[in-house]
Amino acid sequence: MKTIKIFLASSEELQTEREKMADLVLHLNKLFKGRGLELDLEKWEYLDASMSGKRKQDEYNDVLHQCDICMVLFWRRFGSYTGEELDVAHKSMIDAGKPQKIYVFFKNPDDEEVSQELRDFIADYNHRYNGHFFCKFQTVDTMKLEFLLQLENYQKDLIGEKAIEVRNEHVYVDNEAMVDLNNVPFAASNEGFQKMQAELKELREEIEILRLKMERKKAKMVKRKVKWEKAPDDEDCQEEYNDAKEAYEEAVGKLQEKLNRKNQLEKDFELEQQNLFNTARHMSALRGQRITGRMARAIEAFEKGDAHRANIILEEAEHDADQALADIRQAKKIGILSIDELLLKTSTIMSDATVPIEERIEQTHQLYRKAVALTKEVDYDKEKYADLLDKYRLFLYDYAKFDEALKINLELNKIIESFLGEDNPAIATSYNNIGIVYGDKGEYDKALEYHFKALEIKENMLGREHPDIAITFNNIGNVYGYKGDFEKALEYHLKALEIREKLLGKELPDTADSYDNIGNVYGDKGDYEKALEYHLKALEIYEKILGEDNPAIATSYNNIGNVYSDKGEYDKALEYHLMALDIREKVLGKEHPHTAYSYFNIGNVYFDIGDFDKALEFLLKAFEICEKVLGKEHYHTTNSLYFIGAIYSQKNEYIKALKYFHKAIEINEKVLGIKHPNNALVYNDIAWIYHLIGKYEEALSWAEKAVAAFPKKIYIIDTLANVYQDLGRYEEAMEQFELCLKLQKEQGETEDSIRETEEKIEELKKQINDKLNMDNPDI
Repeated sequence: MKTIKIFLASSEELQTEREKMADLVLHLNKLFKGRGLELDLEKWEYLDASMSGKRKQDEYNDVLHQCDICMVLFWRRFGSYTGEELDVAHKSMIDAGKPQKIYVFFKNPDDEEVSQELRDFIADYNHRYNGHFFCKFQTVDTMKLEFLLQLENYQKDLIGEKAIEVRNEHVYVDNEAMVDLNNVPFAASNEGFQKMQAELKELREEIEILRLKMERKKAKMVKRKVKWEKAPDDEDCQEEYNDAKEAYEEAVGKLQEKLNRKNQLEKDFELEQQNLFNTARHMSALRGQRITGRMARAIEAFEKGDAHRANIILEEAEHDADQALADIRQAKKIGILSIDELLLKTSTIMSDATVPIEERIEQTHQLYRKAVALTKEVDYDKEKYADLLDKYRLFLYDYAKFDEALKINLELNKIIESFLGEDNPAIATSYNNIGIVYGDKGEYDKALEYHFKALEIKENMLGREHPDIAITFNNIGNVYGYKGDFEKALEYHLKALEIREKLLGKELPDTADSYDNIGNVYGDKGDYEKALEYHLKALEIYEKILGEDNPAIATSYNNIGNVYSDKGEYDKALEYHLMALDIREKVLGKEHPHTAYSYFNIGNVYFDIGDFDKALEFLLKAFEICEKVLGKEHYHTTNSLYFIGAIYSQKNEYIKALKYFHKAIEINEKVLGIKHPNNALVYNDIAWIYHLIGKYEEALSWAEKAVAAFPKKIYIIDTLANVYQDLGRYEEAMEQFELCLKLQKEQGETEDSIRETEEKIEELKKQINDKLNMDNPDI
């Protein structure tokens, strides 16, 4: 258990705020104990008031020296003791490294009632504390949010990135609302936030009015219908009913139009809240650092609610970065500051809704590249460089740039090892991250190697029952699922679920992730009812906690669609895959792998239905994105190639089919190995096409390779038997057909398939007899 001692100081006039902050710390302590983190609060009310040989303030200062975090609050008056506590804390941090963090909050520092003494203190603050800047607040919610973000940044490994999140105009900690964004200026005063909020309020009011009108028109329609039914020959009654029905249907249409707009606006509103929150999180990480005046102006503009202004202020940063790269020897100081500015702009650009999402992603990628390039040329702090790489690898992974993400992950791992050694939670987290990237690249053995390294460290340090252990079990289960070892996959996913249900409860995203993963394994095993049961459990949690427009919801829809496709319920499958696609295109953009996966799955459903033109349309989209984003040698790229080939085969365009099959097999043999299941599938399909077009020798070569890879796959053996028969090698054909029949009976195949093989054997016997009669006419 890691304990963090927190010292809270303020003048008496801020007693209410101090009490509310103390309550927050005590509440967080209850939530975080399960994560191995204890918060120990010290404030002057808690300390011994008895007389001693020391001045009481000196005793308080002694306690302050032992604390990890110091929080100091100011308002209208400059309390000499509070000022002394801040000076003591700052000197102790410089001399002894403790406290490690100092957070200073000024309530309404521009207020007319602020004393001159405090004004002078604020004016001298930058010089007095070496350029570290403070936080302004009007409401306690602003101060609470700042503390939450600072604590998250300070203890990221223990708290985790999912503990603190934003939704529904609130900031939540472990699913408990802690901060109302309507009380925080960067959101409440933001023009876009206000506009969306006002429009939503207006829409909801309009919807209620329209709903009432619709109900009245419905009641009128029902009355007219009853009247007409009593007098069916009365033309006036019929006309009155038709008019009432038309008015009701018009009201329904107007209501639906407003509902559609409201639903879309709610999704957009949640996304913009997330972008604003992410930028606030980035800016919070800068507290206590020396920053440029430009960064301070940008932060102030953002905190007042003007993200666009903040972005404009930071436009100059890119110019400085380019200048620093060109003449770095003469501009090292500017270069170092430019790196911090570039990193700040990676957040502001992503929160600037005036720029299309694809452009934001590309601009952010370029900013990270410039920042990394600058670090190579200047004396950049190693710990800050590690933090830069951590942000960069997350960005690269989130937007599916896996090769670059792996390179950055491995570099970051070396740096962490050089700081901390090989056995610590940070290294375990790094191993996990590397394993995840290897998994997405299709290098499953390497992925398992790193995940098991992470597991060994975590079990030694945290024990068997900890949320972090569940994360690693989950990652291992995913990789076994990718490898096709479903029993192992299920074993590890159930281990993860057991820990999560016990420690986190049944209604958190992590638990829902386990439900989804278990559903995937059951689907792969062919137990579709079990698969649906778990996927629907996950979806219910996601919709309750995350709202409707979230990538996790899209993944859940996708998984459910896959199960319905496997069950042969294609209309249902399409319904869910199209809902997944809608979310992914809006949230991730049209050139993201997950968007490609939706295209791929929709294409497969159309393939199963027999609508090959539609299938080809979606699969070509999937292939283009995968090749562009993931590269030519990625599993999903080759999978798209295979299914495109299969479509051309069904359309009897055999030359095109062979072209795509050969491309797929060339890449598969290079990256996933000769015995990968997909290879045998493609070998067999190539053999069958050569069989169909009469090129029997070529067919034989591929059919033999397929059987060598999987000697007990019935449909593969059947292909080889047919090719032997085409070549007139009847004894070998008979041997293979008889093997098919034997395996069909052993594996419990249907009577129809067994009968079909028996008929092939009888036909072959007839051919053999005919050949004997031709060769020996006298017999």
